Amino acid sequence: MHYTEGFLGRIFALRLEPGERVPDIIEQFAREHEIENGLVFYVGGAGSGSRLVVGPEEGKGEQIIPIIHALSGIQEMLGVGTLFPNEAGQPVLHLHAAVGREGHATVGL
Repeated sequence: MHYTEGFLGRIFALRLEPGERVPDIIEQFAREHEIENGLVFYVGGAGSGSRLVVGPEEGKGEQIIPIIHALSGIQEMLGVGTLFPNEAGQPVLHLHAAVGREGHATVGL
């Protein structure tokens, strides 16, 4: 097991504009503000046609094929993720989320 101790430091609230991709904006923001590690909470919505990666297909080794799900209609969204540097030291977002509307939810199809 690996662990690190953290302390509450900088806190940012971002409001995305229509058409902006969550991972792109958060990773860009992290680079610009020199954020190395972080915890991300996503509270908001997603528009009709928004695409989510909902899991990999059966895959082995280096070949992982993502399953892409397109939302039908506007959906409420709640997610939590982490921000950690990749091998090149660039921040990468890993986010798990659930979306839903009118009593129907999409979680990890």
